[in-house]
Amino acid sequence: MRNTILTLLVALWTSAQACAAGTPVLADVEIPYQKYVLPNGLTLIVHEDHKAPIVAVDIWYHVGSKDEHPGRTGFAHLFEHLMFTNTENHHDEFFRPLISVGGTKMNGNTWLDRTTYFENVPVNALDTALWLESDRMGHLLGAVDQGKLDEQRGVVQNEKRQGENRPYGKVDELIASSTYPAGHPYSWTTIGSMEDLNAASLEDVKTWFRTYYGAANAVLVIAGDVQPEEVHKKVEHYFGDIGPGPVLKRNEAWVARMSGEKRASLQDRVPQSRIYKTWNVPGYNTRDFTLLQIAGEVLAGGKNSRLYKRLVYTDQVATSVSAGVGPFEIGSQFQVIATVKPGGDPAVVEKALDEELSRFLKAGPTKEELGRIKTSTYASFVRSVERIDGSAGKAAILGESQLYGGSPDFYETTLHWLRDATATDVQSVARTWLSDGVFVLNVHPFPEYHAEGGGADRSKLPAVGSVVPLTLPPLQRATLSNGLKVVLAERHEVPVIQLSLIVDAGHAADSLAKPGTSNLALAMISNGTKSRDALQIAARSEELGAEINAGSTLDTSYISLNSITGELASSLELFSDVLLNPTFPEKELKRLKAQSIAAIQQQKSQPQGIASRLFPKLLYGEGHAYSNPFSGIGSEQSVQSMTVDELRGFYNRWVRPDNATLLIVGDTTLKQIEPLLEQRLAAWHAPAEPLPVKQLASIPMPAKPRIFLVNRTGAEQSLLFGVEVAPPRSDPDNIAFETVNTVLGGSFISRLNMNLRQDKHWSYGARTSLISAKGQRPFVVSAMVQTDKTADSMAETMKELRGLVGTHSPTDVEIRAAKDALVLTLPGSNETSGEVASSYADILTYGLPDSYLNEFVGKVDALSAADLQAAAGKLIHPDAFTWIIVGDVAAIEAPVRKLGLGEVKVLDADGTVLR
Repeated sequence: MRNTILTLLVALWTSAQACAAGTPVLADVEIPYQKYVLPNGLTLIVHEDHKAPIVAVDIWYHVGSKDEHPGRTGFAHLFEHLMFTNTENHHDEFFRPLISVGGTKMNGNTWLDRTTYFENVPVNALDTALWLESDRMGHLLGAVDQGKLDEQRGVVQNEKRQGENRPYGKVDELIASSTYPAGHPYSWTTIGSMEDLNAASLEDVKTWFRTYYGAANAVLVIAGDVQPEEVHKKVEHYFGDIGPGPVLKRNEAWVARMSGEKRASLQDRVPQSRIYKTWNVPGYNTRDFTLLQIAGEVLAGGKNSRLYKRLVYTDQVATSVSAGVGPFEIGSQFQVIATVKPGGDPAVVEKALDEELSRFLKAGPTKEELGRIKTSTYASFVRSVERIDGSAGKAAILGESQLYGGSPDFYETTLHWLRDATATDVQSVARTWLSDGVFVLNVHPFPEYHAEGGGADRSKLPAVGSVVPLTLPPLQRATLSNGLKVVLAERHEVPVIQLSLIVDAGHAADSLAKPGTSNLALAMISNGTKSRDALQIAARSEELGAEINAGSTLDTSYISLNSITGELASSLELFSDVLLNPTFPEKELKRLKAQSIAAIQQQKSQPQGIASRLFPKLLYGEGHAYSNPFSGIGSEQSVQSMTVDELRGFYNRWVRPDNATLLIVGDTTLKQIEPLLEQRLAAWHAPAEPLPVKQLASIPMPAKPRIFLVNRTGAEQSLLFGVEVAPPRSDPDNIAFETVNTVLGGSFISRLNMNLRQDKHWSYGARTSLISAKGQRPFVVSAMVQTDKTADSMAETMKELRGLVGTHSPTDVEIRAAKDALVLTLPGSNETSGEVASSYADILTYGLPDSYLNEFVGKVDALSAADLQAAAGKLIHPDAFTWIIVGDVAAIEAPVRKLGLGEVKVLDADGTVLR
């Protein structure tokens, strides 16, 4: 839209200043008026202009898009459209009678702060115009129905589509949301969002009219060949019986000044790149606004402006440039826009733009620039006041002054600010507002891509090529003088080496100590040595580009080093220091205890965590090495009572060269690394005491299912967690087990997931998994299901388990899909040195052949349907499952008991039997 007053008055000055500047004297221009306020609050402004027998009718409602709220945007503009439809008394389009009497310059528009309607009519048709304007102000609501709302909503939405379809049409919305904070009245555009327009109800629209279209919220300007008192009487006649409307809350000034630089880019179907720079600045009725308007003219107000001469004329890197301030009420925006020449570089344009802006902020405008701007704008103003209309003439000037400035002659205040402005004033204000807090938007052309003809056969998926077997480097072996076994796999593609000391301990060793001991002991070793504290260890690691980690899994503990080749010797020194000289500082133990207890409490607040803590003891029983909480972090009581001596004792008993293997994968050879290892580790010897022995005896399977319920009052879902003991990872049928698991629940398209998720829609996901272990290992079934489908889901799960080992053996399609899932993902899981080290760690831990993974593809491919059916019978025993169901016991207990699968008990989160 436009800023009528400022675009007309920027250069109006007094004779004294004109003479002082050595420029021609420019006469003052006055717009005489009479102002009335009707008893209902309507403000009437009348201006006489008898040069032609016409009259301008211009009405300003003090409502715009800033009066909307998030989720209800676009109302002000939508209602502008509704105001042009028929009323309770006029059953036709608004414009038709005005056209018939010779009306011209008729329209309306909405912006952030106001909505205006205007028309010029012959003086003898003034009554017609006043009747129509008053009729839609006071008598529109009864004529607005759902059909009319839907019609105009569609029109507005097409206007929005049309605007956004134009080049750079998406810019305004992006700038508004990026420059103002959420909830700011200017953070959305006047036209609103499609979603909000669709959400607008008939009652919403009627409430908007009742709130903002009262007489007291409007300014009516009549300008032309009229007498003020006669107009006053006519307006009282037509408008006097219209209600004032409610008391309204007005927004105070809210500039929302930005800091720093924010940037964004946008691709659009535009012919040229364009740069937008936007600063949030004070509102329309402030002196700073007026001075910034002058700054905009200096920078880009015509061919002699600084940016035009530099970007368009001299450097010829842009085809156009503009700058100015948007005339808004509670805050405004200063914006510079430069359109890059076709094929040009936006960075070059922005650099030149910034240079010119910097020069302007440093030195300000020259006297010549200031005089030129004032003279050219004065001429524009004089031409404009020749008109009376509400679009850009005197009616618009008077109405805008009253609405924004509180008086029809507010333009005179603006005139004083302008005529008194000095170069120093303009420079100072520009520095204040344009030195910081800018949003930069780059709009780039989106190329006209097109699709080629022909293309792939879409009737079927392409055939997958033959599987390429994985080829991992062979393992080389050596033994250090202290008895430590060293295993190396060379990989020289990148200068990285991964070392993993694999210790036969793990969480299973906690069965001979307190639960959580292995976890805390290994966590402690990198928190202090005899020569370094935790921060020094971390700093040295960063200096070397090295990563040292330590921890435990179910069966093993590990201490690992990832080093770049060039720093291997120094990294090994740090690794050996952590391995051989841990001091287990008391202060670090206190911190790690707190972290472990917090993690335990987090586990006990989550269904999966509760099940993982409970199932080991329920499945393996007391005394078994696998009977502690599966995560290995122990209990609050065990962690809280743990001492430094206990951790040091555990570490020394288990972490010893005769109970470990050092696996190395990466850019080295045995010849290179063995001397380095001897140098750092030769003094490390096994203690005299014998190695402890973990209790991994086989356990019998239950004769029938056992069901344990754990309450989570009000839970919307239940966790189904079923577990049984399966053969160890080293079992010769393991590959067949993995294939059967994939069919049942080990992939997205597995039977269980397709049943509970895709077919029944009772769960987001259901899966089965085989957990690796040296002893009998857990085979787990799990799914989060709707509370009201808990028992049904359990019945379906049992059906799938029984079916796979019964009459519903794996089909050829399932077998092929499962085999592909296992072998096709193998190369992607063995890409990095760390991944290869993890694969070889499995081989070493579970006593598998060195060639296990290299032969994996062939062994998977050789499996027959009969092999898999036999493996399913060996792996899956539906009646031997132990079930933990975590959910709202009040809602699920009776249906679960009704299934009659086995004994049902209720536990608390710590495993205590409640009933």
